[in-house]
Amino acid sequence: IWDAICKEMAAHPRGPTCVCGDLNAEPGDIPILNNLLVRDGWVDLGAKAQIWGQPPGEYTCITSNTKIPTRRDYVFVNPDLFPMITNFCVDHDEIYPTHATCDFGFPPTTSHTTNPSSNDPSLSMNLLTTISSAHITLLFYTPNPADD
Repeated sequence: IWDAICKEMAAHPRGPTCVCGDLNAEPGDIPILNNLLVRDGWVDLGAKAQIWGQPPGEYTCITSNTKIPTRRDYVFVNPDLFPMITNFCVDHDEIYPTHATCDFGFPPTTSHTTNPSSNDPSLSMNLLTTISSAHITLLFYTPNPADD
């Protein structure tokens, strides 16, 4: 899946980018993701949570089978988006017993202008993308038949 994510990102003009999800792995165990983090300057927000006054590496998952907390839900941002991030926290709520929510925010009127190189006339103008949401809450839910 990380190969597909990288191909999708390469097909678009560079800009603020976020990839998040339930990895069921450590980031270092996924070579493509590890390269994004180490070589390309991507940031694991949860690993840097102390920037926003939160504990780094906070657990995000407790399964019904083990009750041992793990960190399997991640938010990764590229170097274009990272400076825009205004907050990050992991919210443990009893409503969602298996996965916590990962909350992060960025300014509501941040704009990014790109000029893609393409022969398609509809893409030859400057594109202005306005990020209109000031706060994003991500809930990762992986159905587990054992929980039914």
